[in-house]
Amino acid sequence: MAVAAQESALGTTGSGKDINNPFGWGPAKPFSSWTEGIDTVAAGLAKGYLAEGRDTIAGIQAKWAPVGAANDPNGLNSNWTTGVSKFYAELGGTPGGSIRI
Repeated sequence: MAVAAQESALGTTGSGKDINNPFGWGPAKPFSSWTEGIDTVAAGLAKGYLAEGRDTIAGIQAKWAPVGAANDPNGLNSNWTTGVSKFYAELGGTPGGSIRI
């Protein structure tokens, strides 16, 4: 949820709202429903991030939204960890620790 809040204000801004992808997954991969989008991203996080030991917000950012990425010409990725951490804390998480539950 914290990633969706950072990427698209929970699916209310950007292209994500029209393609059921509030996470920026793909990037901008369309899904047939919000449920399909959420399920796909949850499975993708488990397999492509947590299984690789990326269980902190900063660890996820290094792959999800790397600073200096070619698809980030305005440098927005430099704010990703801070933004996701803020939303994660609002949801009751501990931003500096593992996201595993």
